[in-house]
Amino acid sequence: MFETGDVKVLFTEAALQSYPGMFLEVTKTELMKAIHPKYVLKAIPNEESSPDRNQILKEKANYIAKVSGNRKYPWRVFMISDDDRTFVESNLVTKLSDPSKIADASWIKPGQVAWDWYNANNIYDVDFESGINTETYKYYIDFASKNGIEYIILDEGWTKSTTEILESNENLDLSTENRKMLTSYFGYCENHLTKTWRTFLSCIVAGELKESRSILCSGVTSIWLNLLKK
Repeated sequence: MFETGDVKVLFTEAALQSYPGMFLEVTKTELMKAIHPKYVLKAIPNEESSPDRNQILKEKANYIAKVSGNRKYPWRVFMISDDDRTFVESNLVTKLSDPSKIADASWIKPGQVAWDWYNANNIYDVDFESGINTETYKYYIDFASKNGIEYIILDEGWTKSTTEILESNENLDLSTENRKMLTSYFGYCENHLTKTWRTFLSCIVAGELKESRSILCSGVTSIWLNLLKK
């Protein structure tokens, strides 16, 4: 977002698929210059932040993307307005983006969410230790129910790290008995959240997927696997 005179200019992108995002850099003359990251040929883990997702780029190509045959390229979008509400209300990015791959999206219901990660699991004035544990998530469920919040998310923390997702967090017991406890979250949600909305529980589950099926139930509208390696 840039401010110039009496108006604001919002820069964003649409239909960005298998192509680098565009960065803007201010030059010495205060003009903007577009920068496109080069295609990465070799990357290694960043030991200082290991084993998180940061990497050190060791080798880059002299091109920005690999393209096979004809294809559409991303839109670089500038929206100009003197009213911030215009940016929120605009459907320009939607119009320029590819059609949804979901044939029937009627099951997707918008709503507010109680998100543990936003608060670093840092709840206080409670008679238990906050963290990635049963009591903390029951607290979030009760909070959502009391305040009319339709959804909750169980975010990352179930696995050893954000890259080692098939290994469990050493502070989390994924025994058969404990997986039964995880299932109880979902039943607890069904009993405490507004009945007109289905519970959204998004979780990264450690261990083999066949072992994780036991925690699935009708109260879950989505399993969020955005940290899976490609």
